[in-house]
Amino acid sequence: MKRIFCLIIILSAVLVTHAFAQDNQVHTKGYALFSKDGKFTPYEFKRHAVGDNDVLIEILYAGICHSDLHHAWEDWRKETYPMVPGHEIAGRVVKVGKNVTKFKVGDYAGVGCLVNSCGECEYCKKGEEQYCEKRILTYASKDSYHNNEITQGGYSNNIVVSEKFAIKIPQNAQLEKVAPLLCAGITTYSPIKFTHVKKGDKVAVAGFGGLGHMAVQYAVALGAEVTVFDIAENKRQDALNMGAVKYVNVNHPEELKARMKVGRRVLELQQALAERVKQLEAALSHVKALQGILPICSYCHKIRNDKESWERLESYIVKHSEASFTHGICPDCLQRQLELLK
Repeated sequence: MKRIFCLIIILSAVLVTHAFAQDNQVHTKGYALFSKDGKFTPYEFKRHAVGDNDVLIEILYAGICHSDLHHAWEDWRKETYPMVPGHEIAGRVVKVGKNVTKFKVGDYAGVGCLVNSCGECEYCKKGEEQYCEKRILTYASKDSYHNNEITQGGYSNNIVVSEKFAIKIPQNAQLEKVAPLLCAGITTYSPIKFTHVKKGDKVAVAGFGGLGHMAVQYAVALGAEVTVFDIAENKRQDALNMGAVKYVNVNHPEELKARMKVGRRVLELQQALAERVKQLEAALSHVKALQGILPICSYCHKIRNDKESWERLESYIVKHSEASFTHGICPDCLQRQLELLK
């Protein structure tokens, strides 16, 4: 009889907890795709309740990464719809759990491509949560820590995330330009720091696009002499305005000839990387856990294990963000594109 009574009490507690969580779910509005061939349409849904270690962030800005389109169009794997993409998120904290110490209401915060991990495996303990087998991506990911709900991303008005996976953004930052730093920014900042670029170094940037124009700004800020290689002529002035000393249009033989030594190395590097990516994709194609993950992650692993690397991903991003704010580095071309769309 006592055993039955105890079971009833436990079951009642579970039901009450579940009901409480349901009642405290966060109402969210966003833009979603309902199929790979569809268009973004308004979508209302609920996020899990703010836990003791979570923060609720009012999303003020969200960047558009090309990987969002790959997911939306189901280029990499079979996806689950409806899907709200977005892993470049910047906003303001509007609620904190009782155990949160890193944030207070009113702070600026950012979210990148991860929102959770087990915290116990060898990778999590080394600050390499991206390799955790139980990691949770910001969107299009089954959240095993919250009843297997499918995560939805930053094309929305709020997000609930563990404080461990939220990045603190300085209050004096130009928030409208911060979000892309959480993807394009850190992606280019990492190899530049890894290779110890310094004043006087000659740096070649192959491709002056979303990531390339960030790489140019970081390298110039460090005092490097930057040469940009691209296939388009209409980017030349932008590259020079951002501090590149030379711009080489690889479709113009006379320009390549003048820079043949550097140009050949850049083109050979591009070809070698393309071939290496094909080899890695073939090698990893049978590994279910890695489907849809770009092979470039193997290079990130080297960066994180370098003896001068930061111990935690957050501190790395914080340092990168500080460098961005100090030197006024921001996704200028993206901002200009958005202004043209108005």
